[in-house]
Amino acid sequence: MHGPGYLDRYLGEYCLGSIMDLPVKPKKKKMTTKKSSSDDKESLSYQHALTKFAFKAKSKKQKLTQEEKEEQERLKNAENKPPLGTILSINDFEYVAKKVLPPMKLNYFNSGSDDELTLRENRRALSRIFFRPRCLIDVSKATTSTSILGVPTSAPFYIGSITGSELIQGEGEFLLTKAAIKEDIMHIIPQESGVSLDDITHPDHCLFYQYRFKSRKEVEDAPKLFAEIEKQMPQVKAIFLNSHVVGLGNTEKANKTLINSNSKDDEVSKILKYKLEEETTPTLLTWSDFEKIRNSTNVPIVIKGLQRKEDIVKACELGFQGAIISNDGGRQLDSSLSTIEILYQTRQLMNKKQLSNKKDFELFVEGGFRRGSDILKALCLGAKPGLGRGILYSEVYGQEGVEKAVRILKTEILRDMKLLGVNHVDELNENFLDTSSLDFRFNVNGGHDDLYNKNYTPMLAPHFKKA
Repeated sequence: MHGPGYLDRYLGEYCLGSIMDLPVKPKKKKMTTKKSSSDDKESLSYQHALTKFAFKAKSKKQKLTQEEKEEQERLKNAENKPPLGTILSINDFEYVAKKVLPPMKLNYFNSGSDDELTLRENRRALSRIFFRPRCLIDVSKATTSTSILGVPTSAPFYIGSITGSELIQGEGEFLLTKAAIKEDIMHIIPQESGVSLDDITHPDHCLFYQYRFKSRKEVEDAPKLFAEIEKQMPQVKAIFLNSHVVGLGNTEKANKTLINSNSKDDEVSKILKYKLEEETTPTLLTWSDFEKIRNSTNVPIVIKGLQRKEDIVKACELGFQGAIISNDGGRQLDSSLSTIEILYQTRQLMNKKQLSNKKDFELFVEGGFRRGSDILKALCLGAKPGLGRGILYSEVYGQEGVEKAVRILKTEILRDMKLLGVNHVDELNENFLDTSSLDFRFNVNGGHDDLYNKNYTPMLAPHFKKA
């Protein structure tokens, strides 16, 4: 027996007759160490089966619209995904996700702001940095193990805060956390996910927590909240404060998909509309607010979302424990610099001010990272990268997909470290890079990048009315 509206959610207008639903009390989610099953009733495959039945019911009576034909093709793709063993890169995960996710979900995740110049530049700028490998070095003891904010980890990258991961797999953050535990890497839990820290923390695994203020009251209550976290949850090793508090940029592609959809009343539409509106709710904050919060707790405070070298140096000089260079994956101010470029400029300024070797301040960077070689470029410039969309797309294969994505990156990093002539992450520095092309903002091969372009979803055009 299904809960209220369950069949309507998937069968919609194609379901004939009436349904008598019985009320069901919702159950509170708790994280378990049990790996998510690929045939879980809440998984994509179960939803696809129900929706496919709806299309069959209609096709007997009338022809399908173009949108419905595309949906049938998507459902067919979802049932016949390439075997996980054939996925060899993060780009492969993105390609599969593009073929199996509904357009509204896909464009919510892959949208940038306005014309998406910064979204594309995040990726392109990485291709303008080249390596200078050493030869004849004994790399028999090479390892990817390192530490982040004093926490030992098996890899020099982390899973960034990803809001909306539950739209791909029902477990959302729980799934990502279980994968992070299995692969022994760090994970930032976003407050916006709605997941309680009490439910998601694991006694044997450390994690980070990201907080985005939505009101002045939350700012005033923050010292009390963070003191409680410090006291009750020692597994939370750092709190990341999102500085993007005046709202996000204009994610036009996602908004157009929502407007053009013929299923505005379904649950997914409502969730995405809520998220897009919530993300643009402004809250006025200043440096002094963040300083007061930093002084109220012993938990390391890291500022996320800095996009200017002077601001990053200021965070360092004010005593914050770190900063994430981020433009929310190109979702903030369009035509802003790429994050790897900001990192390069920051490194130059910190060298000039003799702050590069400051032990109690760590740099992080997010935006466009898809390969182990991308991660090494950031490490050479003194920052540990976070992955967002790349990990998100691997969720289409469930927890096993996320774990494989992490292992792929580990393998690429270790191989490329050996090819660079490096045994440990701490050995990496700017001398391994040629950044002379970074300031020339053109793309390699005249702007043609097959791996990137085949996965890029172009901006949608307005739909004409049907005659």
